Amino acid sequence: MQDWLTEFLGGKTKTELFVVDLVFSGESGVSAGGGNVGWAAGLQYRRDDFSDDLLENTNVLLEPCAFGLDAAGDTFTIDAIDLGGGNSIPAWTYTCGGSGAFHFLAAGEPANDNQDVFALFGELQLPFTENFDMQLAVRYEDFSDVGSTWVPKIAFGWRPTDWFMLRGSWSEAFRAPNLVTINEEVVARSNTNKDFVCQYVTDVTGDPDNALDSNCEYSWQRRAFGNEEIIMDGSYVHGYDSRENRRLQDQANTLVELLHSDTSYQAGSRVLEAGCGVGAQTVTLARNSPHASFISIDISEDSITEARRAVEYAGFSNVQFQRADIFNLNFEPESFDHVFVCHVLEHLSRPDNALAILKRLIKVGGTITVIEGDHGSAYFYPDSEAAHIAIQCQVELQRQAGGNAMIGRELYPLLREAGFNSIHVSPRMVYVDSGKPGLVEGFTKNTFTAMIEGIRNAALTAGIVDQVIFDKGIQDLYRTTETDGVFCYTFFKAFAAKK
Repeated sequence: MQDWLTEFLGGKTKTELFVVDLVFSGESGVSAGGGNVGWAAGLQYRRDDFSDDLLENTNVLLEPCAFGLDAAGDTFTIDAIDLGGGNSIPAWTYTCGGSGAFHFLAAGEPANDNQDVFALFGELQLPFTENFDMQLAVRYEDFSDVGSTWVPKIAFGWRPTDWFMLRGSWSEAFRAPNLVTINEEVVARSNTNKDFVCQYVTDVTGDPDNALDSNCEYSWQRRAFGNEEIIMDGSYVHGYDSRENRRLQDQANTLVELLHSDTSYQAGSRVLEAGCGVGAQTVTLARNSPHASFISIDISEDSITEARRAVEYAGFSNVQFQRADIFNLNFEPESFDHVFVCHVLEHLSRPDNALAILKRLIKVGGTITVIEGDHGSAYFYPDSEAAHIAIQCQVELQRQAGGNAMIGRELYPLLREAGFNSIHVSPRMVYVDSGKPGLVEGFTKNTFTAMIEGIRNAALTAGIVDQVIFDKGIQDLYRTTETDGVFCYTFFKAFAAKK
């Protein structure tokens, strides 16, 4: 009886994503007035596989009944029990309903589903004049189980003066329902065994109103149905993620060489990435150290989902993800060879405590790597008081939230205070001018300025800046990306050891 009551119940759910992309791009040689028309086109194939494998004791195909019965409709009878004092439990017959052997845990059948998606996409960049350009894009996707859709996009940019630019776009989006929603007719958590407690109350008291349920033959815990009316509505989320997700990916991709050229771990090392976010750094870690194993944690379940997708898309299998809080970790002391922390401490009210907690997880002789930015290191030409004020808004909002946007300069004292040894901190400056167009787009525009522009509403709501000044500051930051513009920013990378 004890073994039966303590038997492990459950199953294993697995999802797999396979993606192949083929993209071509270039200039057409056709002039639109302001320059040659640019183009891009490509193909994509995706396959999504889902499997739900159950243990024998929760698989109704293998164990449909309690009491060792073999099939739905089989019965097992318990004789009446005399409790004394004129009380007794009546005889009771159990009839197998085929819903599994355990009364309080619903069972089910194994599931295996898949979805194939074929996509075509194209884009034209039309520079009509030096100050006005348009973008036309279209994407076609054919889903193996829910149909197909066309998704258009139109965008424009107009800069009538050096200090003013107007941009706008129109597009549609579609996110396909997941495999469970499409394929499951019903997902139920229930049992059809007789509730003998309910039956006892009803039979012994003779008062149905005292019963736990007027029908003792059935009880539901949860029931969910698939959608029988799924139709294509012509929408699709191009890019699959938020603006902040894209900004973080742009930052990681642009700064790989600067920040991670010297980040690698020996084969067999066990590494904790504390605060993986959407996986912007995780992919680089996995690529640089393919024979090390990583445990990547983050407090946000949504971020974990995005990070897992990024790693799977890149084709790496040496990373495991867990949702966890740095200040409440369940890992054993000295269970990691190394710890990696990137753009995390700046968001914490007690970074010193976080470092002390992480130090306990590192084996003697192991290391910690920490990378942080410092907004006080932003310099640019042409200089602009309004731009400095806009940047300071980010610093102030982060301070109000308990963080520190200028923590880069404090890495050495923080690590020293936490008890680390052999501390080495190096500044990693990003210098950008028009001779480095990749950094102009990837860092100045899409990473730094996009970050400052993204806090506009929060800064105005907090009343820490005038709208005109903030908007002028953003314009001036974009001004630094022009032919004579220059932008500088410094990250700080620290290595330290536990002795």
